[in-house]
Amino acid sequence: MSVRGLCPFKSGDCAVHLDLIGVVHGWEAAEYYFNNLTDEQKNDKTSGALFNCYIRERLVEKSLAHFQKMKELGYAHCTLVYNNLMCLYRSTGQLEQVSDVLSEMKENGVTPNNFSYRICINCCGERADFSGMEKLLEEMESQPFISVDWITYSMMANVYIKAKFKEKALIFLKKLEDRLHKDPIGYNHLISHYGNLGNKEEMLRLWGVHKVV
Repeated sequence: MSVRGLCPFKSGDCAVHLDLIGVVHGWEAAEYYFNNLTDEQKNDKTSGALFNCYIRERLVEKSLAHFQKMKELGYAHCTLVYNNLMCLYRSTGQLEQVSDVLSEMKENGVTPNNFSYRICINCCGERADFSGMEKLLEEMESQPFISVDWITYSMMANVYIKAKFKEKALIFLKKLEDRLHKDPIGYNHLISHYGNLGNKEEMLRLWGVHKVV
């Protein structure tokens, strides 16, 4: 139904519609749809949806230009917007930019969440910046609004396993196990990590625990 039809969409509906247009017809169709919205409908929700379309297509220049407009309009006020920007930099191989986005978030009073820290930690790991990775984890662990779960420790362990730092990997595997809380997916990850370390004894022990839970 037309945005200017008898039953015009609310801004949230327009944002969902815009995102679907981007998925089905591409970013140019989504951009055309956005440009034809009313001024009232061009808000943080629809702007964010268009931003997501640019991110999905890895359009760096368009994404950054649109992000700047969102900041000027006061629309870049939520964690998701910054997380999407981190995803853009990671997907385009600009890993060193990801931590800068985290810094900008904090400077602008936007609260990072688990995903914000995870993507930064992962990018440090891909760059073999182990000290940066551990510094980020320490910061994450110190935040009262964040509960570090097994997924983060699994990421840390995986980086050290790939780097062949076995002792470091074991430290995070222990922390991973302490936070599983009967999560079968978590146990599968843990068993896989020990398999990559060639630790058959731990694999068998965890298989036994896994069957019980």
